[in-house]
Amino acid sequence: TKAVLVLYLCEWLGGPKDYTAQRGHPRLRMRHAGFSIGAAERDAWLACMQAALADTDATLALRSTLMAAFFKTADFMRNNGH
Repeated sequence: TKAVLVLYLCEWLGGPKDYTAQRGHPRLRMRHAGFSIGAAERDAWLACMQAALADTDATLALRSTLMAAFFKTADFMRNNGH
């Protein structure tokens, strides 16, 4: 849900550990292990995130910072084509 995503993103960006306290460690790689994730999938997800950010009132600086952080996470999730 949207509320869960907000909790996750707040913690991921250095805020309170409310997501982990309520839902446990995110275990992103484990949860995505069943999916083949290569550069194309990473880039498609990043395009979706960029489009979502474009619909916000976030400053260009914030959007750039978030996209850089999203790239690091998305690239870490790759399990195909390393």
